[in-house]
Amino acid sequence: MEFLCGFWKDQQDAITYPELREVVKAGQVDEETLRQWRQDYASLVKTQLNPLWEKALETGAAKQPLLEAITEGFVFNTQTPGILSWLKEKGAEFITSCTIQQKEAIAALLSKKMVEGHTVDELARMIRPCIGLTKEQAKANARYYDNVAATLKEKFPTMRPETIQKRAREAAGKYAERQHRARAMTIAQTESAFAYNRGADDGIRQAQAQKLIGAVRKRWSTSGDDSVCEICSTLGMSKEDLDMDSDFSFRGKTLFTGQKLLPPAHPRCACAVEYIEIEPPVPGNNIPEMKVDITRADSFREYSTEEIEEMARQTDEIIASHLSIPSKWSGKMVVSDEGIQTSDGRTIYYGKLWSCDIATKHETAPSIILHEQIHARSISHYGERMYGKYNNIEEASVQLLTKKICEKERIDVIPSLYDDIVEALDEIGKRINVNSTGYEFAKDLIQIPVAGRLDWLSENIYDILGNDPTATLEEYQKFSGLLDMLY
Repeated sequence: MEFLCGFWKDQQDAITYPELREVVKAGQVDEETLRQWRQDYASLVKTQLNPLWEKALETGAAKQPLLEAITEGFVFNTQTPGILSWLKEKGAEFITSCTIQQKEAIAALLSKKMVEGHTVDELARMIRPCIGLTKEQAKANARYYDNVAATLKEKFPTMRPETIQKRAREAAGKYAERQHRARAMTIAQTESAFAYNRGADDGIRQAQAQKLIGAVRKRWSTSGDDSVCEICSTLGMSKEDLDMDSDFSFRGKTLFTGQKLLPPAHPRCACAVEYIEIEPPVPGNNIPEMKVDITRADSFREYSTEEIEEMARQTDEIIASHLSIPSKWSGKMVVSDEGIQTSDGRTIYYGKLWSCDIATKHETAPSIILHEQIHARSISHYGERMYGKYNNIEEASVQLLTKKICEKERIDVIPSLYDDIVEALDEIGKRINVNSTGYEFAKDLIQIPVAGRLDWLSENIYDILGNDPTATLEEYQKFSGLLDMLY
């Protein structure tokens, strides 16, 4: 709360009244101010929120009775690819959401009714204390200002208009401070709950991967006091035990990715999850059966050749359950820490070879092998020359589908050299697939012949923008730049 309230005060102080007057005259916040706000929130996330989220992750794991009972051998790791990816996505969502809410709050103060009922100077001074509030809070603050002004005018008809505005502004300013504290409390409690429950879930999975606990089911657990809402009370009373990857049955606004897997169910939700071990851990690493645990956290490590071959069989089965395109993979894994020499003098350490074998080192991960197996269902049907011509869109579309399948199968996604172009492709997909999911978009794209993918993307994105009356020149330029990254 202290960080947020101080942050919003700094943002208010950073914008001058002449700048606010220009905002009022223009009827909207300019792009440069929005850019600065995004930078401000990015700095807040990096310096203040990330350390708090990490602490909440650790606490969530530490407070689970199942994990407290493990006296030796377990240390919760906040640096796994899964958690690092979650922190990155959580920060990006927070920055985007807060900036949009701030823009919408000011837009509410610049509505036709507000502009017609107040002077430019009056509105400029009303906006400043509302920076950091939500749209509804800003509208409530404006109503409060107007009510105070109307009351003063009625009780003191001879009072100067400037004095009325000043007193109304002072009263609204104090009200805004209370609103900021209330919003800060909501964010503090909700964001802590996000990380706490994610830490609890990841802690259980890490302990399972280390064979310290066995099969686990989860149950919704409320705080048990009078403030529990009907949604959470119903879930808590149901005593329903679910698999770790099953959704809880509640409705409501989506607050975060994977909303129904874990609390919070709503802002200020104080619920958690109770984890119940239903089977003891299986000792050893299952090498005799060679059923390698491909869903373990921190999966980038040294594997034996036999483990890699078994891992590849499992990931190929997983891909087959998601994708109907036949695979040209030979079924052979070439494992070499020295790399494979190609005819043109290159050394390949990880990759699908044109013989349709897959090359890897002993230090590898399931998501790396899965990526190469998707190539075997994509570019292998077109050949090396086509890859040379369309390698960017091929790698981006393969890695995007890899990420989406891994998210569904709870497999760690290892950071790759293609993350920038994957993010560009994902953003285009979100704009094209308004009523679909990123997973469906990735599946649709990979089934288009590689030579036609860019044309398909280009036609769809410009068709969407062309039929959107709110689309701006900046948006056209943005998506043009994202497409250029894929050529």
